[in-house]
Amino acid sequence: ISRISEARALTGLLSDCAEELDAKGLPRADFKSVFMIETPAAVLSARAFASLSSMFLIGTSSLDEYASAPRLPGDAFTPALAKMIAMACKGASEAQVPVGIAGRYAQRPELLPFFLKLGVGYFTVDSYSLQKLRQSVEALDLKAGPRFDENFYQRVMELATGREIASLINNLNFNG
Repeated sequence: ISRISEARALTGLLSDCAEELDAKGLPRADFKSVFMIETPAAVLSARAFASLSSMFLIGTSSLDEYASAPRLPGDAFTPALAKMIAMACKGASEAQVPVGIAGRYAQRPELLPFFLKLGVGYFTVDSYSLQKLRQSVEALDLKAGPRFDENFYQRVMELATGREIASLINNLNFNG
């Protein structure tokens, strides 16, 4: 989604369906709305989207295409992409909504500490990457669990070069 009107329409539709099932006395499971944040417009409105959802999933592949424009996206985790992810995570944190990561960067073990410091608690990866990611998570010291770190967010927002983001990620992997 990229517009608040879309989010409101979807949550309204979910509510209408629940009311209809309840009115008919039909059983229903509890449901939750999960919004995929994968455009700059959604990132800039992340706080507003969070107030209408039960969870965010940040689509890193799609965001990377926007962050790389006008060039084709590559395999580099750029400052622009890092900032968009951080902004979406901040919006989720402020609304106390869980956040997950999907797309090609979700399966990169070296980015786990980065995501965890932004409060990411869910990862959506393909079945081929699951075991590798699980092993990487198990190797981390996760006593505190994922938690949005405002100071870390500020550091990310000050990054300007690929070298700076690479240094930040390398320091996280060596120092926690």
